[in-house]
Order: sequence, then C-alpha cells, then structure tokens
Amino acid sequence: METPSNKRKADSGIPYPDDLVPRVRAKAVSKLPPDLISSIRELLATNKEVFDRCMKSKVHNDDDNDSTSLVTCRRKVFNVVASSNDSERTEFGVVTTTEKKDFDIMPLVQLSSGLDLFQPTFVLGCIDFNALFETSLLLDCDILLPFLDGLKDHLELVKICLSSIEEWLMESRDSKIFLGATFGTQLDDHSEDESDTDYDEVDQCRICGKQFKSYLDTRRCHFCPYPVFTYKVLKRTGMDAKLEDLFDLNDEHERAKLIKCLESTEDMEKNEVK
Repeated sequence: METPSNKRKADSGIPYPDDLVPRVRAKAVSKLPPDLISSIRELLATNKEVFDRCMKSKVHNDDDNDSTSLVTCRRKVFNVVASSNDSERTEFGVVTTTEKKDFDIMPLVQLSSGLDLFQPTFVLGCIDFNALFETSLLLDCDILLPFLDGLKDHLELVKICLSSIEEWLMESRDSKIFLGATFGTQLDDHSEDESDTDYDEVDQCRICGKQFKSYLDTRRCHFCPYPVFTYKVLKRTGMDAKLEDLFDLNDEHERAKLIKCLESTEDMEKNEVK
C-alpha cells in the first residue's frame, strides 16, 4: 500500500521522509540573519492583525469596483447628538451616519518585481503572505536571501496600505469613546443590523421636526444635513425639559454644552421627584 511519504516516488524516483520539508526550512533559517527572519515574522503578525480588523468593515459587493486592487470599506460616524422633547418626555439620541471609501490595496493583491518565484495563494481576495514566506524557505540560500529582503520591503508597503485604512476607520473613535463615557452606551462600529435603532411611530423627522412620512422606512430626511442616518436613543427622561438642539461632537464647546444640558435635565428630574 502506498504511504503518504511514498506518494512522490513517481515524481522523484526516490521517496523522502515526511519531515524533510520542516528540516529544510529549519536549515535555511539557520543560515539567515536572525534579525531578518524576526522582522519578517513581526511584520506578518502585525499586518495580519490589522488586516483582520479592516476586513470587518469591507463592503462585500462585487459591483462596487471594477478593479481587484480596490476595496470599499464602511464606517459608522457618531458625530451628532440630538435632543428633542414633547409634553411628556425629553430624549437624547445619537445620529449615526454611514460613510464609504475606496482604497487601493495593490500591495495586497500583487507582488513586487522579483517576488514572483511562486504562484501565491489568496485568502479573502488577498495574498496569503504567511504561506508565501513558509514556501520561500525551500529556496536555495543564494536565492532565498535576496528574496526575503524583497519580501520584507513589500510587507512594509502592505503595512502602510493597511494603516491608511485603519486610520480612516478609527477617525470617529474619539466620539464613540465620549458617548460611551457620557451615556454608558456601547456603540457598534461594524454591525449592519438596525434592530437596535429606536424609532417612534411618528411621521416627522426626529432631527429637524419636519413632516416626512417615508422617513421611518428610508431613514432619509431631505431637510436635514444628514441625508442617510440612523437614530439611536441614548437617554430618555420622563419630563419635558424643553430642549431641542443638535450637538456637534467634533466641537469641544458643543460637548461641554451637551454635558450641561444632561446635568440640567437630571437636576430637573430630582426636583420633580421632590
């Protein structure tokens, strides 16, 4: 019966042990500069972590881009808090807008010149650089050293590419942290599920107050500066504090104003109880 170790006999004429590939790789690594190997492994690990975070925001729609080197990412932006009231209550809600942006990820889908010694494998449409690195360790040392030098330079390009995506995704993080600290609410950056969005059965915009009957279905109001958004209630009081305003979280003065309004409503509630 043919064993796995003998399956290549037809190709080479001589079977070789199953542990030959690991031993060849270990021998190759032992002859290379230690700092080169460690720096490559560090880049591979760092890039993998950032890649996984970025792919959570990838828009999976093949019709968005004609080029395979373009990827569309989506982010949620929490930049505006709205306060509104009626005769029975006052509430504060965050206006969550969704933004998209295209990024050129050429270093993740195409190798630099001189690295095309192997046909790379792909994961989620991008080159599997860990597999490429492990495969390269089977090269002769005279070829391996310049290959790894080039691979390291290419991984630096990948790092720059991924960093630009993550920086864009993280731009609204400060507002998210502020809302969490102020209202004790955790907001999801990536979820597309709108089931946690709190709407009332009314036919007017929760932001500007204009009548717009299809607002609840489309989450669009052509009177507002926020044409596509979701509105999530963060705090609701059982009294009319007569507060109707918009707070721009990009402005420190607006944040301070919001905190004062919250403190004012809390004081009014305490007095109401008394």
